[in-house]
Amino acid sequence: MGIRGGRTAAQVVGFAGHLVVGVFYLAVGLVVPGPVIPLFWAFWVLLAVLAVKHREDPRWVLATPVVAIFTLLAAVSLGEAVFDWTA
Repeated sequence: MGIRGGRTAAQVVGFAGHLVVGVFYLAVGLVVPGPVIPLFWAFWVLLAVLAVKHREDPRWVLATPVVAIFTLLAAVSLGEAVFDWTA
């Protein structure tokens, strides 16, 4: 497979993971109030732009879905604790 094939595989896994996490970002409206939803979507898009910008370094591409899901979970948990967001 070689170095280039490994990099390509990492990119595919990273971008696919980011798309999967995107489904959760689309569904965040079930838990958070309406005015906050665009902030979550903008953050997800920002991470996607960063992944595309740094696509030659597979670490960036692989990190974006991990950062996205942990940020989503932390923000929703914080919103629940502080602002009483409930489903």
